Amino acid sequence: EMCAWQKLISEASKKLLSRGIENPLREANLLFRLAKEQTKPNDDPACCFKSFVDRRMENEPFAYISQKKEFYKSSFYVDRNTLIPRPDSELLVESAIDVIMKKPNTSSVLELGVGSGAIILSIMEEIRANSPASFPPINWMGTDISPQALSVARRNAESLGLQDNIRWKQNDWVHSLDLSSFDVIISNPPYIPTKDIESLHDTVSKWEPMLALDGGSDGLNFYRTLKSAITGTKTQTVLLEIGFDQAKQVQTIFHACAPLPRFYAVQQDLGSNDRVCVFSFEANSTRTGSNSAHHS
Repeated sequence: EMCAWQKLISEASKKLLSRGIENPLREANLLFRLAKEQTKPNDDPACCFKSFVDRRMENEPFAYISQKKEFYKSSFYVDRNTLIPRPDSELLVESAIDVIMKKPNTSSVLELGVGSGAIILSIMEEIRANSPASFPPINWMGTDISPQALSVARRNAESLGLQDNIRWKQNDWVHSLDLSSFDVIISNPPYIPTKDIESLHDTVSKWEPMLALDGGSDGLNFYRTLKSAITGTKTQTVLLEIGFDQAKQVQTIFHACAPLPRFYAVQQDLGSNDRVCVFSFEANSTRTGSNSAHHS
């Protein structure tokens, strides 16, 4: 039997190679293991394996076939209703943990556009592990425009035992949300310019949700509407993932009019690309932000 399987795996690996898939043999083996796991007792794993390989040949991302993705320190359920969490976004998680741990009086944290929930749930897990005393008092809230994405996030919260600690809300970005009730606001918004989406790799443009990718004509729409919803009536920190070439433009948007951030920093990911912008606002600060463009 093993020989027959090896033959199937080797054929699959050749097919995947012809499609330009990296590490085709490793993928074929992973798809094989997945097929064995997911086949019902009386069904034929070879059929399941073949269908997985066919899906991969269509450039469907591996994470959608396996319905899971490792991110930060956990494994998350994902499906086509959510973006697949990227390693780059772990920087946003780390930055947020850092901010929350350094602000012992943090009482409320909001993530806008949660998708699978991987970002905010990873932050919650870490805070729960590192400072259990400060964990229960924090109000956590996650929003998404997509009810399907929120049900994925709920499912992930349950599997991590966090469902009782977070409220989910279906909401169109910042529309009618009172941002002044949150100490920390986090988001990895859609930031790809509309015209660039079709030039992305098939695995992204054809399979991942357009809502989670499209940032409008210049990719910056979500940053603009977020900034316009910040009132300056609360001391708060805003952490945003950005496209690798967007730091200057996002900084400009945030410094264009009051309230001006008291502090501003850009952080780089493992590939040395600008990836996270951090802005902090002070309650009713009327100071002009001319000296606030601190670059780290």
